[in-house]
Amino acid sequence: RDEATTMRSHHLFLCALIFFVPNVSCDFVPKTWKVNLDVPPEQRWPWKEMLPIYNQSVWDALGLIGDFIPWWGQDAVEDLALDILPHLGEYAGEIRAGAQILGIDLAKVTLLNIIYEVEAGCTSIVAQDRNGFMLHARNLDFPLSSVLKRLTIIADFQKGGKTVFQGTTYVGYVGLLTGMRRDGFSVSVDQRESGYVIENLLEAFFVPGTMTGSLLVRDTLQRNLSSTYEDALTTLSNVPLAAPIYFMLGGLTAGQGSIITRDRNYAVDVWSLDAKSGRWYEVETNWDHWLPSGDTRRKTAEEGMNRIGANSISLQGMWDVLSLDPVLNGMTTYTALMSPHYGNYTVFVR
Repeated sequence: RDEATTMRSHHLFLCALIFFVPNVSCDFVPKTWKVNLDVPPEQRWPWKEMLPIYNQSVWDALGLIGDFIPWWGQDAVEDLALDILPHLGEYAGEIRAGAQILGIDLAKVTLLNIIYEVEAGCTSIVAQDRNGFMLHARNLDFPLSSVLKRLTIIADFQKGGKTVFQGTTYVGYVGLLTGMRRDGFSVSVDQRESGYVIENLLEAFFVPGTMTGSLLVRDTLQRNLSSTYEDALTTLSNVPLAAPIYFMLGGLTAGQGSIITRDRNYAVDVWSLDAKSGRWYEVETNWDHWLPSGDTRRKTAEEGMNRIGANSISLQGMWDVLSLDPVLNGMTTYTALMSPHYGNYTVFVR
């Protein structure tokens, strides 16, 4: 069995052992849902099957809007979100269908699809193992994680009945903050100082070709199924974005790991692995890598990686690093472990 499968079995076994212990939480693997890319956008997601499982949690998630936008401005911002919807291309059809079947106001669902990434705190790590292959892992932190944990899913995107790429997202959110295509590349999104929500909405509405970071990740994985790490690096560095962001990108072979630091219009920095000079891993939280970090997550993760070392690093080791306090914290919704070369895509809700 591969490493990720072994990890999953061990965690499920431990969960079984502590199931009857009061007040003990356990990591668990979220449910996987198939997304059929062979049909029109309105029919791709299994919204009807999701409804009885997630409906109450989706309504709970609507409370997130009040955390970003004061009550007196919500109506105007929701109207603007509806104006933006046609600019989202085929993804607009997916959002409309989800809103209709889940029974949620279209403006609110559209707004959630735009603002989620604005407040997503994260830790992403890409590393080169002793065989020269890429490993990629991330924690996704978000306010009200107790709600989002109940909405976390793995989306298995298929064409011709076969998986073409996978991603982790929240029910009703059609973009991806984490995703991977086997034998291709992996990508995760970390929030960068993003300005005001209204500023990002106006950017998305008035600047032609602008995308949200999560939809750009999805588009990069989906648009050209033969695209390479280099193709993804070019796309993620240059497509206009509604808000500044960090992309962590992992490929297949030595050196194919990068932190892409984005402004709205272009990449201000691309920092790639260089194992020969000693940079066999990179850590990104929510601060530019050349500046001091605003908290100790980066320092803690770097110390953990250094203790393991380049010759011993593995997905298990990266799991251990992402489980250190405060890298793992009260806002962590899930941890993802990825390797396009080894074919591992494993997610645990924390």
